[in-house]
Amino acid sequence: MPEAVKCVINYLFDDCNLDFIICGHYLFNKQSQRVQEKCGFKAYRYLVMDTI
Repeated sequence: MPEAVKCVINYLFDDCNLDFIICGHYLFNKQSQRVQEKCGFKAYRYLVMDTI
C-alpha cells in the first residue's frame, strides 16, 4: 500500500501542482497510521468527529 500512496503523492505534486496534502485516519486504524508514516506524513493535530 505505501507504494501506491507514494505514486498518488507524486502525481498530485508533479502533475497537479499541489503545494500540500492533508490526510487522516481513525485512531483505532493502526494500519492506516503506519502507511501514512511510511509515506512521510506527520501528525499535525487530532480531530474528534461524531459518526452515526
